[in-house]
Amino acid sequence: MTAFVVIGHNEARTLRRSIGQAIDASRAGDRVLFVDSASTDASADIAESLGVEVLRAPAGKGRAVAAAFGACGAGDPVCVVDGDTVRSECNIPATLRDAFEATGADMVVATFTEAARVRVIQPAIYRPLVAALLPEAVGVSEPTPIAGFRALVPGAEIGPLPPGYGLETHLNLRFALLDRRVAVVDIGEYRGRVRGYENIPRMARDITAAILDAAESAGRIGPRTRPRWEAWIRPVIDLTRKMATLTAPEIEARVDELMARPLLSTRVLPTPS
Repeated sequence: MTAFVVIGHNEARTLRRSIGQAIDASRAGDRVLFVDSASTDASADIAESLGVEVLRAPAGKGRAVAAAFGACGAGDPVCVVDGDTVRSECNIPATLRDAFEATGADMVVATFTEAARVRVIQPAIYRPLVAALLPEAVGVSEPTPIAGFRALVPGAEIGPLPPGYGLETHLNLRFALLDRRVAVVDIGEYRGRVRGYENIPRMARDITAAILDAAESAGRIGPRTRPRWEAWIRPVIDLTRKMATLTAPEIEARVDELMARPLLSTRVLPTPS
């Protein structure tokens, strides 16, 4: 049995499409759940009108997914999708499920192309920190490593999930450290609900924390050196706070400057057994 889980916070405008795809993907015996992450709109009512299970969860992507994992049967695959799909070339949950079954991978992540947006977190935070501190995770889930569309079988070995936007980063790093196989499936062109850059600063902070938490847990950094890495990232987070006031060329130029900075020196230690 597969559980199709749609995660959403105030996604009333797009939820019917996301839940509709999950319903269409389901087979006899499968479950379709909507996890309402502290919405203040009609999201839960819409989900109930579509006949799917509704699970209430606190605010935060990681908290919502943790609630879904806790509600799903042990050992069963779970396909997690976001509730803000505006347009997609394919049925995303069905494509995830099919790829999970076909590849035999421990986790399948959807990769996609999206209307041009200036990227800051992936080039200036995620990739440099992962390469420096957790090189075994380089390339995992690329080229969209923080995509929210995933299929996996949850288990205790993935550890406690971070509460917010660090969820996908945590899964990438945890699966890499466990030497689990991660596959990607191309879902073509995708468009989600445009929010401008309002959630980017929070994403930047959460993803930074998830990487540094994993590096510290793996013995790659310690409490004394972690503040140096946080200081190295701080100009990037400052940039994310200003993105709404800058043009795309201005953002790109600043990202290039930040990426040109030398990384802190580090000696990667073996993962504790």
